[in-house]
Amino acid sequence: MKLSEIKRQGEAIKMQETVIEKGMIVRLITGGPAMSVSRKNSSDLWICHWFSKNVRREGYFTEEELTGIANEKEDNIASESIEALEQSIKDSEALLVNHMPEYFKRILQIVDAGLSLNEAQENESTVLGNDASSDTETESIEKGQTVWLQSGSPAMTVSRKNSLEQWICHYFEKDMLHEDYYVEEELTEWNPKGKTREESDQEFAEEMYLRIKGDPERFRSLIREAEDERMSEEKI
Repeated sequence: MKLSEIKRQGEAIKMQETVIEKGMIVRLITGGPAMSVSRKNSSDLWICHWFSKNVRREGYFTEEELTGIANEKEDNIASESIEALEQSIKDSEALLVNHMPEYFKRILQIVDAGLSLNEAQENESTVLGNDASSDTETESIEKGQTVWLQSGSPAMTVSRKNSLEQWICHYFEKDMLHEDYYVEEELTEWNPKGKTREESDQEFAEEMYLRIKGDPERFRSLIREAEDERMSEEKI
């Protein structure tokens, strides 16, 4: 599996799915004001309300483009609990390993060999190889993704397709909601003015390498559990 695809899957896992309900406080994934969820309209879109300069605003969103906002009291309690934070990190690592055990096994082999990530990538015969730089797969746009215009733009959240098969994208400029329409070929999930795909892939690989190097036996156990689970599923 290519590193860019691995990174996308990792981000999808870390960004846990939000179940939207009436009365929730939510925000567009790419940012913006806090909004109150009202109800669904006839098009199965969530109606959300917020105020801008004492003027009530209304927007219509798919569930995939919204994320819930915990209240400040809950956030403060969570931030004060080091144990809860550590457990959350471990849970995220377990989810990542379970989703892509082969990738973590490859990095674990590098750690076991006593190599740095750079040393491994410089050696063509190593387990990681150089697949990120040869990554040419076509990007696939989905609801809830963060995208940019190929020529540069604000970060936008993908909503849905319209009757012309164009992607409807939302973003906020201060408290004002903007809605634009693009064909899939115009959009990219990589910020043209930010890090390149290769840089982003490398950053993700380095983070995983450091985590595994810090506790290789724990990751070895997680990989074994993930592989056993997959084997059990294949037998069913």
